[in-house]
Amino acid sequence: MCTTVFSQQTSRDEYTADRKYFLTKHFSRVTEIPRNIPADALEVLISENYITHVPANVFAHLSECVSLNIRGNQIATMDLGAFNGLRSVERLTLSGNDLTILQAGIFSGVPKCTALDLQSNSISVIEKGSFRGLPAIEWLFLNRNDLKHITKDMLEGLDSLGSFILSYANVETIEPGAFSHLHNLRKLDISFNALTQVTQQTFEGLYSLQGLDIEGNRFNTLDVTVLANIPRNFIFRLRMNNAIGTNDGPWDCESLCWLKYEETTGTIAWFVYSGGHGDTSPECANGVDWATFSCPGESMCVW
Repeated sequence: MCTTVFSQQTSRDEYTADRKYFLTKHFSRVTEIPRNIPADALEVLISENYITHVPANVFAHLSECVSLNIRGNQIATMDLGAFNGLRSVERLTLSGNDLTILQAGIFSGVPKCTALDLQSNSISVIEKGSFRGLPAIEWLFLNRNDLKHITKDMLEGLDSLGSFILSYANVETIEPGAFSHLHNLRKLDISFNALTQVTQQTFEGLYSLQGLDIEGNRFNTLDVTVLANIPRNFIFRLRMNNAIGTNDGPWDCESLCWLKYEETTGTIAWFVYSGGHGDTSPECANGVDWATFSCPGESMCVW
């Protein structure tokens, strides 16, 4: 039988004892982290309210908590030590807030965290060491932020990362070798940014990559060497680009004969939408249809 215990201070909070689930009701005008969260809580949800700041040690008593979700507030600042004590947390959700900076060491209190969701903030600065102390991290969501320049220092501490979602983040440049230490990365999504080029060095060190999404950027061709560091076979998503300032800019498919060859030999496959409704092969300029497009035999060379 489910037992719900309401906070002694306000009916906006409730705790389901047998599930060890703490909930602060949405839109209840909460402006600070509740101080009445039971120490044995396994899941904590304090979303869609008006919290602006996370002080140090506010969760220090929650050593059994495995999921902390404070999405959809107005959090702009977090003290160092904000997540101290959360030694069992596997999922940390901070999406939909007003964060602009990640300080070095900010996540050092969550060593078992496997999924970190920071999407839909306004993050423009990631200090070196921000992700230190995350030896178990597998999923990182940084999409829909304002990260114009991606450097290797920003990504220090993410060696175990398996999936990195960095779409719609206003990225203009990626430092050569920025991902080179991410040897366990299986999925990389850098789609719908403002990149004007990617090079072979962009994907250096990605020995485990199985899926790559680069559509919606500002280039309309790819050099034959760009994907040389990525193991075959892998799933590719390319369909459209923003090279001409539209949402469906066409690719210069005649310059992609090497890619057509890889498709033909099966070393690259296109991501297919759910239900099988089309794939993400290039949308070509000049009325060319990628599916029926053929290249001269001597053009079909690869790296």
